[in-house]
Amino acid sequence: MEYELGLRTGEKSVTERLLPEVLCSVNPMMISEHYEILFNSIVDGQYKALLVNKDDLTLTPIRASDAILLALVAKLNIFMEEHLFKRQSVDSSVSQNKMALPLNALTFEMLHHALEKAIEDENYELASMLRDEMKNRAKEP
Repeated sequence: MEYELGLRTGEKSVTERLLPEVLCSVNPMMISEHYEILFNSIVDGQYKALLVNKDDLTLTPIRASDAILLALVAKLNIFMEEHLFKRQSVDSSVSQNKMALPLNALTFEMLHHALEKAIEDENYELASMLRDEMKNRAKEP
């Protein structure tokens, strides 16, 4: 996906024959007047996105990375559900060289690594929270 985005953001972009551009040219309705991207949830560290048809309100699930690429190619607006935005937001401080991440943005592997580190550092409250998050994910289908 990094390569695909790089093709479109470089100085010399030759993408008119690539699939997203071809599909957008075949469907001239694929513009921000008729479509938008909506990020509505996060599951196991993966954002979930929808392609929203603003004319008939149909929702089409789409991979988050593909949603960003489509938005770039078709110049679509990108939105995020308010509850997700608040849930994922973290305080940042210019003076710190660290940045907090919400638990639900971490992959299972990252959670496991963080759990091991919390136990090693004897931060048992954090370890308990991480363990609970891992258990909750194990229950999900």
